[in-house]
Amino acid sequence: MTFPAGLWNRLNGHLFPGDADEHGAVVLAGLARGRNGFRLLAKEVVLAEDGRDYIPGERGYRALTPLFIASVARRARDERLAYLAVHCHGGAGRVDFSEIDLASHERGYPALQQITRQVVGGVVLANGAAAGDLWVDADHRVRLEGTTVLGGNIVTLTPKAPAHSVGHEPLFDRQARIFGEQGQRRLASMKVAVVGLGGAGSMAAEMLARLGVGELLLVDPDRLEPSNLSRVVGSRRADLHPSITADFVPRLLRKLGERRSSLKVQIAAHAIRRAGLPVRTTTMPLDVAHKQATAQLALCDWIVLAADSQHARLVVNAVVHAYLIPAIQIGVKIPVEQTTGAVGDIFAVARRVLPDFGCLWCNGLIDATELQLEVLGDEGRAARAYVGEDAPAPSVITLNGLAAATGMTDLLLASTGLLSGTLSSDGPGYVRIHARTGKQYLDIPRRDRDCPYCGSDNSILGLGDTAALPTARTLQ
Repeated sequence: MTFPAGLWNRLNGHLFPGDADEHGAVVLAGLARGRNGFRLLAKEVVLAEDGRDYIPGERGYRALTPLFIASVARRARDERLAYLAVHCHGGAGRVDFSEIDLASHERGYPALQQITRQVVGGVVLANGAAAGDLWVDADHRVRLEGTTVLGGNIVTLTPKAPAHSVGHEPLFDRQARIFGEQGQRRLASMKVAVVGLGGAGSMAAEMLARLGVGELLLVDPDRLEPSNLSRVVGSRRADLHPSITADFVPRLLRKLGERRSSLKVQIAAHAIRRAGLPVRTTTMPLDVAHKQATAQLALCDWIVLAADSQHARLVVNAVVHAYLIPAIQIGVKIPVEQTTGAVGDIFAVARRVLPDFGCLWCNGLIDATELQLEVLGDEGRAARAYVGEDAPAPSVITLNGLAAATGMTDLLLASTGLLSGTLSSDGPGYVRIHARTGKQYLDIPRRDRDCPYCGSDNSILGLGDTAALPTARTLQ
């Protein structure tokens, strides 16, 4: 189960107000297909008021009232959301249900499942621990493996603290001395998508592989071009098939050669394999808006957005919020005045995009006009060329490295729990580095409550597999 930090803080503050007593609530959650089963995506917390909705129980200490249960269960049915009753226990680092808890589940959850026609279950929290008893259907009952909170640090709570292991892979000895064996295991368990394998994306993929991330999904439809050779990590002149792409070669044959240049995803995957790194790579030479690509993004633990198109930003932003998956957008802006050649303020960015903090749509980072021109294809490119805005954007390998290193460092520290703070709903902000002055800034994103992606009402936030995502067909 995954929680946005703001929603988790609201639930945690209600259950643990400092009185050492038991309190209750219900979490309504979307569902999504996962790599090893299914995921629950917390969409809303319905707090049970003590003395009115959460009262002394007939068999246990306290219980939700039938009226409260019926009201929230109807919402779960109508909105196609899982119903998860939550209460708290004392202690720290370990938690489980009492026999009375489990007996109440067996009495009530089969009937509740018939009402909601969705997954139902119970969750119990203690300080630093979470356990869950989930009823998928009448014959399928499972335990909750972990509860992840997407704050500044990505924190996962389990029924008990994981056992300490001794020793680690010698290949990662120097970095494991920083974040330990547990942190290295966390990286090895992760699947990270890199969308866009150009200058910044190819560096990000290389860094993630050498950090020991277990699986990489590489998404980019493009082939290497001559101007890419100075920036794309792992690329070689041979990837351009120079014998048939040189200027002296007939134009028709040269065009054929350009279509045979190596795919960027293949270049990145080959560089990783050549290094002998223990990482599984999946290459998808598809546009990120392709339905197959978005389906694979939804199975990842992180997304690195290194593509510079508006529709790539739109799709990744939608997946982040529908499936509660953290992302990092990395890139470089080098403004050059076309008539005079004057270079403006060069800056690199690493923007963490979290489900309830940092929406790219809310912060004006998806340009609706540019998006429409991209969708128009050749017609849109002609329109841009007419107004003189179709020139290739400047790009330099060192500046791409600045953005990639900043973003991957944030991903690393957040995944291993080394960022300052833990479950803050304030989020990590957007890092902006101005190369010409050496100054670094932290921009705090805004959130619009009526946003269709991250808003509190009528948004796709936490809907998982039932969310309507932008695809290549819907963008046309």
